[in-house]
Amino acid sequence: MKTPFQFYVVRFFLGVAEAGFSPGIMLYLTYWFPARKRGFAYGVYYIAIPLAGIVGGPLSGWILSEFRHSTVMAAWQWLFLIEAIPAFVVGFAVLWMMVDKPRQADTGHLAHRRRKAARHARGGAQRGRPNRASQRARLSVGPQHLKAVRRVLLPDHRPLRHQLLAAVDHQGQRASRTSN
Repeated sequence: MKTPFQFYVVRFFLGVAEAGFSPGIMLYLTYWFPARKRGFAYGVYYIAIPLAGIVGGPLSGWILSEFRHSTVMAAWQWLFLIEAIPAFVVGFAVLWMMVDKPRQADTGHLAHRRRKAARHARGGAQRGRPNRASQRARLSVGPQHLKAVRRVLLPDHRPLRHQLLAAVDHQGQRASRTSN
């Protein structure tokens, strides 16, 4: 690409190629998840977008800073190359490994695991030990557990709030000094 018009044309066709991705993922998830669990699956898919930015942004910055003095290619070219390789590898692996619908999946190993788990659960209940269902009931998380976790992780949020307000105030004072 040498001119802005060429860039716009290439970017347009890239957008056309990507346009069906998200609707395709939504359709694909309907094949694999029942309606009652589909909202959670959609949520996991959508939370991956900001998580990719959280991980990818600093990684991109590191690549650009480390390769800025390269004599082989410009840093931004290294960035595209290094970040494209895992995408290509995973893309071809997904094409090779994924099936369209659950009934096409090879579930022989899952059936064996289910039989083994059922045998184990029956045997445990017969010997007076709790089975998995009762263990899951004891491990359920309720609001009281979340409050306890919050108390441990954030024992007192006031210092954090004061630090945040002080930082905002400091930035405001810097901005007013530079504008004068």
